[in-house]
Amino acid sequence: MPVTRISRLIREYFCAYERKDRSGPELLLHDDFMFGSPHDPYLDRRAYSERCRPNSKNADAFEIQKIIEGDDEAFVL
Repeated sequence: MPVTRISRLIREYFCAYERKDRSGPELLLHDDFMFGSPHDPYLDRRAYSERCRPNSKNADAFEIQKIIEGDDEAFVL
């Protein structure tokens, strides 16, 4: 599977999240960033940072199983 710009950004983001690097990931998120999960549907960038970023202290690693991309969006499993 070829590595595209968006999949590379996603992988960089998760690596920074694992390192507990707060400044790096914030620079990777677009102002119009939207996040959704079964527990937190439709969070904008500010709400995501306030609600989800503090949980990085509980995550040691992520296993990205699949990235499904559109032109300006992605789904990560």
